[in-house]
Formats: sequence, C-alpha cells, structure tokens
Amino acid sequence: MNTKSELDRIVADWLEVRVADPPHGSLATALVRVDETAQQHHWWQRWWDRRRPGASADEHRLVLSSGAAVAGVVVLAVVATLSLQPGTTEPVVPVLPPSSGATWSVALEGGDFDSIGEAVAVAQDGDTILVEPGTYEEAFVVDKDVTIEGTGSLPSYVTIQVPADAPGPVASLAPDHRRSDAFQLPASPPVGIQLLDTEAVVRNLHVVGHDDGISVLVLGGAPTLERVTLRHEGEPLLQLSLAAALYIEDGAAVTIHDADLRQRIRIGGGSTPTISDSALSSVSLTVQDGSTLTLTGSSLAGQCGCADVAVVGGSDASFTDNTISEAVIDVRGDVLEDGSSDGTSARFEGHRFNFNEFETIVVTDSASATIKDNDFTGNNQGVSVVEAAADIRENAFHGNWNGMTLRDAEATVADNLIRGGSIGISVISGGSPVITANTVEDARSRGIVVADGTSPLIEGNTICGSPVNVYVASGADPVIRGNDICPDRATDT
Repeated sequence: MNTKSELDRIVADWLEVRVADPPHGSLATALVRVDETAQQHHWWQRWWDRRRPGASADEHRLVLSSGAAVAGVVVLAVVATLSLQPGTTEPVVPVLPPSSGATWSVALEGGDFDSIGEAVAVAQDGDTILVEPGTYEEAFVVDKDVTIEGTGSLPSYVTIQVPADAPGPVASLAPDHRRSDAFQLPASPPVGIQLLDTEAVVRNLHVVGHDDGISVLVLGGAPTLERVTLRHEGEPLLQLSLAAALYIEDGAAVTIHDADLRQRIRIGGGSTPTISDSALSSVSLTVQDGSTLTLTGSSLAGQCGCADVAVVGGSDASFTDNTISEAVIDVRGDVLEDGSSDGTSARFEGHRFNFNEFETIVVTDSASATIKDNDFTGNNQGVSVVEAAADIRENAFHGNWNGMTLRDAEATVADNLIRGGSIGISVISGGSPVITANTVEDARSRGIVVADGTSPLIEGNTICGSPVNVYVASGADPVIRGNDICPDRATDT
C-alpha cells in the first residue's frame, strides 16, 4: 500500500507529465474555493506555485486538509484523464461546487479581482467581497446575499464611478406622481449598483452616479446599506431629468444606516425602507405608490426650501427625532372615485424644524398627519393643514412668521406652545378645528385669527401678550369658552 507521501509523489509526477496550465476558471477556481488551513503545503500547492512564477506567498496559502487534499486531487486527476479528447492534451477539469463564506479581495492591483462586478459574478450567498481603496469605473447587478465592503475608514476611500454607458434598470420603473412627463427619468437611465431581490450588505462605499442616471437601485429584497455615500453628477437644481442617488422599488425592505444621501431619493412600489442616523443633504425625497418610509435620528436639508419631501399616492411616512431645515414636507392625499381618501398619512415626532424660508409641514387634499412634540423655530410657516386632517399636539413654535394655518381643516390643536412671530394660529376658509389647552403669546399682530365661514372650538387656552389676542371676523361662528385671555376681553374684532 502506498504511503501518503508516496501517493503525493505519484499524483504530482502524473500532473507534471499529463497536465499543462489548467484552463482559466476551472482548477484555479476550485483551488481558490477550498477552505484555508494552517497545514503544510502539499504537492498540489508546490505545483501551483511553480506554475505561477512571481506570485506572492499570500496568494498560495489556500490548502486542503490532508485527507481531502489528496483524495480531491486524485478525483480531479482521474476525471481529467477520462475527459481527454482523442488527439488533445488539454483535460476537461470540473469545477468544484462553491462553498459559502468565502472572502474575495478586489483591488486595482494585486487582488483576486480588479473589478467588483467580476467578484460578484463569482461569489455565492454568504461570501464577503473586500474592496481596496481606489476609484472603480463600473456598474454591476447584485442578486446574491453577499457582503460588499470597502476597506478604508471612510466611504470615500472606495469610489464607484458609474460610466455613461452603464446598463439601465433590469425592470421598468414607475413614473413620478408629482412630475410631468417632461421631467421623467429617461427610458433606460444608467445604473451603478442594482440590488435585485437580495439581502446583500453594502458597506463603506462612495457611489457617484452619472447625469440622468441612478447611483443605487434597489428592487425587492431586504438589503442593508451602511456607511455609504450616494450622489450623482451635476448641480441638484439643474437635474431636470430627476436623476436619483437612491431609487427603491418593488416592495424593497431596505435598511439604511449611517449613510450620506445627497440629492434625489425615490421610494415606490409598496417599499418599506428604514433610514436611520444618516445625513440627507440637498435632497428631493418622494414616497409614493403605497410605500412606507421610516426616517429616524437623521438630518435632512432640502434643495431649495420648496417641495423637497413629498408623501403621496396612498403612502405613509414616519419621521422621528430628525433635524430638518430648508425643506418643505408635503403630505398630499387624493380623493378616490367613491369619495374616500387614498389613505396618505404621515407622523412627525421629536423634530427640530429650523429656519425654513417657506412652509415646513403641509398636509393637503384628504391626507392625514400626526404632529407631536416637535420644535418649529424661525420658519416662515410652521404647519399648514388644507382640506385635510391633523392631530397637532405638544409642539413648540418659536418666532415663526405664522405658527400654523388651518384652512378648511378637521384638526385637533392641543397642548402646544406658540410664542412670537406675527400670527399664532389662523383658522380660515371653513372647517371646525378644535383648539384647546394651548399657550399663544407675544405675537406681533394677532394670537388667534378666526376668519369668515369658520366655526372652531377655542377652549381652555392661554392667549396673551399680542396687540390682538383673538380676532373674530364678522362672518365667523366660533365657540370660545374657558380661555385665559389677557387683557380682559374675550374677542377683538
């Protein structure tokens, strides 16, 4: 019986005589796929080293366990011999089935691959792809549950520059409900990274999309984006094509954490993303098509202080503990054919809305909103509710030109502090809001305005320190009772 060393020698001699350099992607792939151990180099590694002059020691550390190494190569040898075609010397070497949990390196020089896309093509579920610092001009699709991670300490250390000729989306994208056809995405915008029905993890990457393109497109699945920077080329206000840094569709439940998201974000197709501890800057954000957004612990700054954030199309959004500046949040519903609302809604809690030159939260057209425990400071308008419903409680309004406007609104306004500014609360154009237990003080013009055709209930409030504390127009029909109004007059007309 041959000893292990004798068997090593026999098989090594056979390979020396019968096997030339293995075809690319066969034995090479098989050897890379085996588990790494600390055992001594066997004959196959010595042969492999000799066949690849100049290769580093690190590239040759993948070895097999003693028994499996010998047995595995014997099998390969036998199969290769049987696979030789008449008149040829090139064997057909089978590829070993991939193992989960492998780690691949991507580098501009010296890695397993010089392209992230190539690594993704070889990787299997559970594998990790480590990307060395540098700029990679490429685009690729991820349809496997892999981890792609930049090795630098900052996302900018690894940059993916999306080329102009990158492929378009693998699926058609719905139009933006807020925009005319003239401002839709092109039919097939170039896409950088497409996450297709995957639970992949993408970490520590800086992705720069092309003009009129999409940096990252998420279609279905439940991937994770962590410590990424996503943006696209060009000035935000000039991107009339609505190129997107992040586009989420097809019911995707993506989790985004500690990210830097710049410019346009589009959420549709019933998707349910969660964004936490992130910075959204110069952003235009749309939530539509029955989607649900959770945004928490983040900062958001708009492009122009106009309609930068829109919740539409029967969608729902939860905003919690964010800092929002220079952005208008538009929660806009729609009335269905049967007269019911499409169910568009939003919740705002624990925010700081600072120094917006326009409106801050606008709830319109049968939508509904809960606005609780927020701080509105130095804005033109704190809250506007127009032909919609809102529950506005326990907020603080400081120095806004107008604290809130209720226009034909079914709203409850309770336990708020409204101080300074020109007008505290305006009730106009119909509606019967309930205004109770608020403190309205030190407005430069009027504390509460009750306009023609309105019938609010104003009860249990403290209204003081304004030239006119409560103004009631002649055509109004309010119920005013149980308030502390100073000086001693219930109304001013």
